[in-house]
Amino acid sequence: ADAGGGADALSWGTVIAGLAIVVNLGWNLGNTLHTRRVAHRIRIEQRQTERWDRLRSRIETNLDAFVVDVKSAHMILAKATSEPEKSKVIEWIDFEIALKQDALAKALEEADRSDCCDAKDWALLANGPAQYAGETSWDMIITVISCAANMTENRVQHLKRLNKYADDIELTVRQALEAQDNVLAPKTKKSWSFRFGISGKNE
Repeated sequence: ADAGGGADALSWGTVIAGLAIVVNLGWNLGNTLHTRRVAHRIRIEQRQTERWDRLRSRIETNLDAFVVDVKSAHMILAKATSEPEKSKVIEWIDFEIALKQDALAKALEEADRSDCCDAKDWALLANGPAQYAGETSWDMIITVISCAANMTENRVQHLKRLNKYADDIELTVRQALEAQDNVLAPKTKKSWSFRFGISGKNE
């Protein structure tokens, strides 16, 4: 009887040990699969962030070029010495600023088409807010330049009005960029925190 009891105990011990091995293997496999899924998600989000960084850089480059052109318009005009010359300079200013605004709109549109942006119609940000009796800041820039072209005096002073509208557009675009930064950054941070067990409470 004692020999039989010993055999039963050995048999149960073997079963329990076997179950422990199976459970441990299952746990390790599950943990490995989970880690791989998290790592895959992190890679996807990192690639998305890298794409956004490139798009953001292009937008900022075009935004800076646009703002510089608009804000320097009155200084360029001030160098003209005659009214005919000023008229030609204003035509050139009009053309250059329109080119820069179009480039900014295209950079914003490219971001809009990507998978990095949650918002829609980003190209419209290049127009600035419609806060001037329904007219956008870009509409006001066109109006100011058009008026300057038809003026015969105080043209330089008149073009200084462009600065405010350039500021409007710059603020609108930069606020959108910052908002999108905040949308993307927590995703990556959350994934890394989850992967490595970081709570982020002390950050």
